[in-house]
Amino acid sequence: MDKNGKLWRNYKEGKSTISGFLDDYAFLGLACVKMYESNFDEKWLDMAVKLANYTLIHFYDTTAGFYYNAAEEKGLMMRPTEVYDNVIPASSSAMAHLLFQLSAHTNNNRYEAIAKTSVLKWQPLIARAASSFSNWAMLYQNFLIGSQEIVIVGEKAEEFRKELQHYYLPMTSFAGGTKDSNLPLVEGRFSKGETLIYICKDKTCLLPVKSVKEALKLLN
Repeated sequence: MDKNGKLWRNYKEGKSTISGFLDDYAFLGLACVKMYESNFDEKWLDMAVKLANYTLIHFYDTTAGFYYNAAEEKGLMMRPTEVYDNVIPASSSAMAHLLFQLSAHTNNNRYEAIAKTSVLKWQPLIARAASSFSNWAMLYQNFLIGSQEIVIVGEKAEEFRKELQHYYLPMTSFAGGTKDSNLPLVEGRFSKGETLIYICKDKTCLLPVKSVKEALKLLN
């Protein structure tokens, strides 16, 4: 990845010659979000945001949605779009998932709006042929049910995170750390000498609790 967020597909003897496609950005971005949620190191979230922003500039069109290749690539007869989810999810549905997840962490309304517009575009086909739009269907379910966030802040954040992530908590984002942060979900929630767990729904949080046992009682 270069300093602007552009990905290359190959590397040999110090050279890269094949530009990344949309799935490279989407799946790497999703992996970065999961890395952040597994250790609360914000460098991973920063990388995911950089990748998402690059795709919105170079791959996204308000009419067509996400193209598979970047606008600046030359010599191609057409710019295809991937819509159908097969064994591997479509690159456009994976990208919509990335934007949806990032919207929770960054409170970026544009990310959420594009993800929602993308999934609603295919809603009729999701209802008629769910097996071909399974990844889209999961995202659609997220919008119907709403997002859930668990924010853990304090010196025992890592310990509590590991304990909570032993449970099956689908459609749940994790955020936090051992100190205060500028991230919207975390900012202002740090209290010195305590470790607090906030259970949030669509970025609106309940009063914090101080144990995993109490937090589990609040989860849907």
